[in-house]
Amino acid sequence: MTKTVCIVQARMTSSRLPGKVLEDLAGKTVLAHVLERCAATPGVNQVVVAIPDEQTDEPVVQEATRLGFPVWRGSRDDVLSRFHGAAHAFGADIILRVTSDCPLTDPAVNGQVLALVTTDIDYACNAAPPLWPHGLEAEAFTLQWLDRAHREARRPSEREHVGPFIRNHPAARKATLPGPGEPECLWRWTLDTPDDLVFLRTLFSRMPVDENRFSWSVPAAIMHRYPELASINAGHDRLEGLKKSLRADALRTSKTAIIRCDADPRRGGGHLMRCLNLSHGLSAMGWSCHFAVAAGSFEATGRTKPPGTLELSGDSVMDPDALRHWMPDGCDLLVVDHYDLGITWEQSLYGWARTLLSLDDIPGRPHCGAVLSAIPLPPAGPGPWLCGPDWAILNPAFQAVRHKALERRKRMQPVERIVVSFGLTDPDNTTSLVLGVLRTAGRGLSIDVVIGSGSPWLEAIRAAAAQCDPPAQLHIDADNIPALLLEADMAIGAGGVSAFERCCLGLPSILIQIADNQKETSALLSDHRAALDLGSRHDLRIDDLERAIQALIHNPGKRAAMAQTASSLCDGRGLLRAMCALFPVLTPTGSSVILYPAQPATQKVQGHDHLVSDILVDGQKAGSLTLEQISANAGNDDENAKMPAMMLTVSLETEASDVIEAALILARRLAPQERFHVRKNIAPDTILIQAGYTPRADNLFVQEPSS
Repeated sequence: MTKTVCIVQARMTSSRLPGKVLEDLAGKTVLAHVLERCAATPGVNQVVVAIPDEQTDEPVVQEATRLGFPVWRGSRDDVLSRFHGAAHAFGADIILRVTSDCPLTDPAVNGQVLALVTTDIDYACNAAPPLWPHGLEAEAFTLQWLDRAHREARRPSEREHVGPFIRNHPAARKATLPGPGEPECLWRWTLDTPDDLVFLRTLFSRMPVDENRFSWSVPAAIMHRYPELASINAGHDRLEGLKKSLRADALRTSKTAIIRCDADPRRGGGHLMRCLNLSHGLSAMGWSCHFAVAAGSFEATGRTKPPGTLELSGDSVMDPDALRHWMPDGCDLLVVDHYDLGITWEQSLYGWARTLLSLDDIPGRPHCGAVLSAIPLPPAGPGPWLCGPDWAILNPAFQAVRHKALERRKRMQPVERIVVSFGLTDPDNTTSLVLGVLRTAGRGLSIDVVIGSGSPWLEAIRAAAAQCDPPAQLHIDADNIPALLLEADMAIGAGGVSAFERCCLGLPSILIQIADNQKETSALLSDHRAALDLGSRHDLRIDDLERAIQALIHNPGKRAAMAQTASSLCDGRGLLRAMCALFPVLTPTGSSVILYPAQPATQKVQGHDHLVSDILVDGQKAGSLTLEQISANAGNDDENAKMPAMMLTVSLETEASDVIEAALILARRLAPQERFHVRKNIAPDTILIQAGYTPRADNLFVQEPSS
């Protein structure tokens, strides 16, 4: 038999009205009114009071006991944990949640919410959207989903308010009880402030005592007869507590990502390097990142193994349970960059990882979660599929020097420096082949060679570099690639991730494919004339390479056009865009707000970045957000004004302050290192000031970088 338990959360230490649940209301405590009404709810088998396990809450225990209701004590701030403990302690199969500051809670309304939870519905409420008087809210859910929420919820809003994790989870089956709407939904029938207490005492003094005393229609009739009552406690935000938690969510940095990839001389180091880029970006945003790799992966690329890395060997390399045993509590994000780990492997970890992200560059491979790729891929799974150069994952250091690089490309000086880079392992020794051609085609030029200490061809490359005039300089396991590309005038390299690094800095390039998975990238850049593609290494003709090098060296117009096209194709913000698309800002009403690049997402405007993104609310476009690079001075001569600056413009089809706040948070995610300028009319001054913007005399608000 299914048991339904109504859990009423209560405490003495309310910040705005301490001890409110024991205030007298028409001869009874507020708590007594709530419990009496909850006990009359159809379908409820037992009512339990869940309070913090603190001495200050002992008076609540005494009152609940006097009234004949059992008490469960748990965490003060982790209310989700408190509910989880109470539900299991009293054998609940279905839980009805009511708060103790709602003395007008209606048993009939609560029963209707409860009745919505069936074998086909996991969660039901009457507050999304909020169409009932504030004080009649109730939500009901199954024990299975409470267990899952307790196990997986990590955000402050999810732990403090119990329901948001389930309500916002895409896998939960939900139902809503419609309400009367205005003007009733504008009434405030809860107890949070002294004004609320005055209002409730006034209202209860006019309420009749009859058989219909629990129905919300009784106080509603009084409100309609005496509309002036609503002014007693008007002006308070019904979602203030949840908004506070959601702001804590937005600022929260303790998120965990697990990254699964491998590297070895056969497969090369591209997957690991791409994931290191992602790790650097996530770490800069406050994430805690952990690698799970096959033994020897970091050694193969000459990179230092991060602390806490899990090294896999034998059967554990392909076993998803190896990750479960390593991190029993799961993670916020699981990143998979591995051709041998397919959709079955991913599905086995779905749920253990709150979000699953696959990095891929091969068309036709199915995935069960989000997919991120720098090349266009046709969707082969639920997605979202975040594909194209806008989503290329680069080390944040490239975006940091992008502005300086593009200013340098404008001058397009004669070629003096060439970078040669074919990955950390260069499995076919393409570097030596290119250096052989540069001995004559690049005579007199400075040549920088990037290679890893794990390359089987290191000594051969060293010998080939010594034969150049002047000798080429080797950069082994280099960590200064952005600086090398910044100072270079052209490059010759592979068609993998490094090709997008060169695009970000507007570096004219010649591409040679050294792996099958580079065909699509090379074709994409060639089609956009962002690089010159010479095809596969195995089909390469030496005279074609020599002609391409000479043509690029001696044609500054071609280099200038290539630099502008390349820099317009990739701006280095791919990971930032992914974080805006995969991790929405949730509004207090449960709406999901994300940014998604408009088309074209990034374009070059007189040498500056101009970022245009659609603002999506619950999957529907609700406006747009533009970040446009502006003069470094921006009309100000102080030293701080010399840092990169962008003008932020938000155009919304709604005036909802919560959506505006969400857009401001997302804008900062998209451009964490820039100084923001906004015109005064973008949003109400109070929202801008609350979001950390400072008013300036020239009708602008300014916000400094987040770090």
